[in-house]
Amino acid sequence: MSTRKNIWMCFYLVLTILSCNQKSLPQKKAYSFYHNSKIEYLKDSVVIKLNNPINAPLTYFLSTKSKTLKNILKSLDTITLRPLQDSIIVLNFKNNGDKINLKNVLGNPSLQINKYPIALPFKNNSEYTIIQGYKGKFSHTRRYSYYAIDFNLKIGDTICASDNGYVVGVLDKYSGYGNREWMDYANFVTLYHPKSNLYTQYVHLKTNGSLVKVGDTVKIGQPIAISGMTGFTTIPHLHFNVLKATPTGLISEKISFIEGYKGVNLKKNDIVKK
Repeated sequence: MSTRKNIWMCFYLVLTILSCNQKSLPQKKAYSFYHNSKIEYLKDSVVIKLNNPINAPLTYFLSTKSKTLKNILKSLDTITLRPLQDSIIVLNFKNNGDKINLKNVLGNPSLQINKYPIALPFKNNSEYTIIQGYKGKFSHTRRYSYYAIDFNLKIGDTICASDNGYVVGVLDKYSGYGNREWMDYANFVTLYHPKSNLYTQYVHLKTNGSLVKVGDTVKIGQPIAISGMTGFTTIPHLHFNVLKATPTGLISEKISFIEGYKGVNLKKNDIVKK
């Protein structure tokens, strides 16, 4: 084959790849689970109704710009609900139009972490290559992803649960991928593991690629999702992250595998077998 023909074939391939990814960012943000928490402002009180619909602890942060409300909320600025727990808080306060903001994060940082080896997140009799390990410079640069591991699963490969637990988050309606602006538009499944008090997250799923729903109980090794290529990525792969709760939210945690691998030792181009 001539050099000129080779050049044109490469050029055509690049154009094809670029054209396939010419998608605009989703117009609407999706959420991995929905809650029914709300705040009711009455004449002489504020009623805060907190809801935890998932089988994992959920921490709410309350904030306000009102100086008066800030003093009232001093002992209530952080509230942690047990799995599937609801709570109602009534504040005796003459309402002058002041508002309270609600934010929630997974986890209860006061619970003890019990670390033990977990399973590689794919099917038995499979092997995959590591394409990015701990603190990888491409995308593992934040506390939330420091100790994530990227496996080169292909689109359509099966992802399996790394430990027994509950499904506490599912997002699989996004399509498309691209540069860093796509960071918040990846499909994923999040599991909570009450024995360890850790969370595992399986990211870049295929559109409609979840095999489970929020509330499901899962067993170690159970198929939970189909790998894809969504969000901030340039190649198909599984981004696998283990997370623990802290007072400010979830952060990435080091882990080892029952197959004999330690996450800290896994480097780019290493091959792992299950």
